[in-house]
Amino acid sequence: ASLASLLQVRGREDEAIDLYRQVLDGRPDYPDVLINLANCFITQGLLDQAQSSFEAALKLDQGLEGAVTGIVYVHERKGDYDQARERLTQVMGNSVSAPLSPVVAAAFATMAGRMDREDEAVERAERSLAVLLGQIPTHMHAGTAVAGTGEMNLRFALGRLYERRGAYDRAFAQFKAANAMNRQIFEPEAYAQYISDLIATFDHSEPDIVAENQDQHPVFIVGMPRSGTTLVEQILASHDQVHGGGELTYLHQAID
Repeated sequence: ASLASLLQVRGREDEAIDLYRQVLDGRPDYPDVLINLANCFITQGLLDQAQSSFEAALKLDQGLEGAVTGIVYVHERKGDYDQARERLTQVMGNSVSAPLSPVVAAAFATMAGRMDREDEAVERAERSLAVLLGQIPTHMHAGTAVAGTGEMNLRFALGRLYERRGAYDRAFAQFKAANAMNRQIFEPEAYAQYISDLIATFDHSEPDIVAENQDQHPVFIVGMPRSGTTLVEQILASHDQVHGGGELTYLHQAID
């Protein structure tokens, strides 16, 4: 499981998935591995498989906030906003004054725009961060993620909230702090090989990569890294009849 986690951090999800599955073959009641496996599936755009893994983890422990918020994220990615709101509301509880755990506060910050509750989301995310840093004494439930990845994801989510509200200095401060905590390891040789593979793949005007999906409804935005594809998606997704499905790894996999 530790080796799989390291591979996951390094972006080698295929290998991580194989190892996680081997671990689960011997110990199917391992909720942390199920959640990590689900996050690998999300990275690869396999949302149904991710949801199944999250649900399997919840069957072992209904109190796993990481699994609940993972399902919230899957529903949001699928465009099932009512389901996402329902699951998020369940894990948030009824008390507005109670501090949220970092993982729940981050999920709320992500969904707040679709719930018309951005002001509340900012306040509760800041309060959660203050608790996390020990600035506000409180009690958190056992098993709550209170450091490392939890803080990093909360800062990213809070930064996006501030960015949407035009508070760019505050957004930048949160993004800077979150990136400083990012455990992703940069491997120059692997990245150089990746660039070489891109050049080799796109050495003519019509590369031998053909989309298999013949449905006329999805709109796929395809482009080279840093070419503005994410911005185009954000512009389109700002329309109330368009849902941004997130970034998929199919092009990278085709090149590999």
